[in-house]
Amino acid sequence: MAEHRAARTIDPGMATVVAAALALVGTVVTVILHDGPGGGGGGNPTTTSVHTTTTTTSAPPPGPVVQVVAGLSDAQKQAVDQAAAAILAVGNRMPLIVEGGFDERNAPGWSVGSHTYDGGITCTQAIAHKAWNLTVASTNGGAYCTGGVTQVASDFVVTMGTALSTTANADISLFVRASSDLKNGYQVTFNPQTQQFWENVIVAGTATPLIRPTFTAEITKNGANTLAVLAVGTSQTIYVNDKVVAMVSQESRVSAAGQTRIQVQLNEANGTETLSVDRFDIHGQAALGVASTTS
Repeated sequence: MAEHRAARTIDPGMATVVAAALALVGTVVTVILHDGPGGGGGGNPTTTSVHTTTTTTSAPPPGPVVQVVAGLSDAQKQAVDQAAAAILAVGNRMPLIVEGGFDERNAPGWSVGSHTYDGGITCTQAIAHKAWNLTVASTNGGAYCTGGVTQVASDFVVTMGTALSTTANADISLFVRASSDLKNGYQVTFNPQTQQFWENVIVAGTATPLIRPTFTAEITKNGANTLAVLAVGTSQTIYVNDKVVAMVSQESRVSAAGQTRIQVQLNEANGTETLSVDRFDIHGQAALGVASTTS
């Protein structure tokens, strides 16, 4: 059953605990990353900082700090995973505002239907086989379809269980903190065929890489994958199959409150691909209720 709950006020103490946990784990990850992939010191740091430009004579404000876990040793990954799993557990104690398993009888708020666009592209959305299914069909090159349930939230953790119907080259994206027209927000994407993961920040319709495509062994090749994004304040922690893959801090170019949206993009010509979402949960602070969208 897909259930959408009325807005609830988050316990300020819980939000504080999650924010503090994010800061603590960020410190742990930074230390590990600067210790180098091989451990024991002397490695090259994989933490990057992107600074925004300014026209004033004062120093620019600090830009986002991005920490990617790929390339660490197994022991280092285990240490990061243990710390990050703890904050994910805390995040999942926030109020549950969207809950989806699905069945054919009850999935309120989720977009359904079919639409054909110019250029031979058809997008179909349906509830079937205990999942919400988003199908893109193209007769003229690659194409994408977007839909789902739109829940406005600020501090939250969203968890999405996914599977593709074929082994074609296709991207699965989760938009968070997004505007209704998707011209602002964060787009977290992974590709099960290439096992790559990346994130863009979208401002006024322009997408800028926040995390560049990175091979991520945690992605199950051509199989089912679970993506989770924990966003509190200006920090994000991103998980694939319960393993942390990246952390972002000091990122505030997009409003903290925004919508969620799901997208599948087929990168091969003249084909059909279906993304099945069999789990979609949001824990956090809701705002403005739920609205469904189709695009």
